[in-house]
Amino acid sequence: MKAILLKEPKQFRQIEIDEAAPPAAGEALVAVHRVGICGTDISGYLGKMPFYSYPRIPGHELGVEVL
Repeated sequence: MKAILLKEPKQFRQIEIDEAAPPAAGEALVAVHRVGICGTDISGYLGKMPFYSYPRIPGHELGVEVL
């Protein structure tokens, strides 16, 4: 699966990440169809968030299908 890795402010690249392991008891497996970014992600991209750590895969607003 593809993702964007933010290595440091204003430095990103597309990467391949491993598929998820089968879910454990009490967990669910989801297929991510869309990911949104918010103002925090944009500020992190610009290097304006002191608590934002790198490297990071931004985006936490998800559109998913529960499998």
